Amino acid sequence: ALTGNNAAAHNRHATRCGGDYYDILPVDRADPAGRFLICVADVSGKGLPASLLMSNMQATLRALMGRVEPLPALAGEINELLYATTPSNKYVTAFLVEIDPLTGRARYVNAGHTNGLLLRAAGEVRWLKGTGTPLGLLTGLPYGEERFELAPGDLLALFSDGVTEAQDGEENEFGEERVVALLRQVAERSAQVIVDEVFAEIDRYAGEAPQYDDIT
Repeated sequence: ALTGNNAAAHNRHATRCGGDYYDILPVDRADPAGRFLICVADVSGKGLPASLLMSNMQATLRALMGRVEPLPALAGEINELLYATTPSNKYVTAFLVEIDPLTGRARYVNAGHTNGLLLRAAGEVRWLKGTGTPLGLLTGLPYGEERFELAPGDLLALFSDGVTEAQDGEENEFGEERVVALLRQVAERSAQVIVDEVFAEIDRYAGEAPQYDDIT
């Protein structure tokens, strides 16, 4: 969650080894106070194989940061490298968003990932939808880029499908509407409190049902 000048994140694995990943990286290592990139990603499957692929994803992103721009080119390069080194049934969904903290201007690529959520201070909701295919799934396909601006009081929430697809004891999913309703209630709190409230609400909703997917 990103609100004002503070950000927070949390990952909880469904098994001993998880396949979700998040990162915040400076676009220019020589200017750590400048533009930064947030990545939230999710590997198909669970357990050790998913964890190993996510390690590959993390290393690839960090190796390319600062060397490959703009975002569609970065996503395309990651896609080609993962495609060449992963089995055909494995892939990574990823949300990459670059933000300039001085202006609030942001651009993003959503590579087959769960929709991001931009909640405006006035209550308007904008879902940040897919702009390309998951990484490592197909070769040679382009990635699109979308833009937005963060204004004072806005909240940016990025998450894996473990949030929206969390289930109660009758296998009903948590869903996007509950995410929006919850975030509207806590949008003026700190980013850490927002993240904590999301996990607490998912746990209340799930009750005794086991966590079946990683949650980020």
